[in-house]
Amino acid sequence: MDAYREFEDDPNFNYQKNKRHVAMMAQFLYTPGRAFRWVRDFVQEID
Repeated sequence: MDAYREFEDDPNFNYQKNKRHVAMMAQFLYTPGRAFRWVRDFVQEID
């Protein structure tokens, strides 16, 4: 995060404890929830 803050004063990020990448991707496909909305909103911000 320190390196990120060199480019972005207030980085937009969310940390989910005990989540694995594969499990999160499967969740996106089958039961979109909070993390899906975080990613969707982030992508819409930069579009």
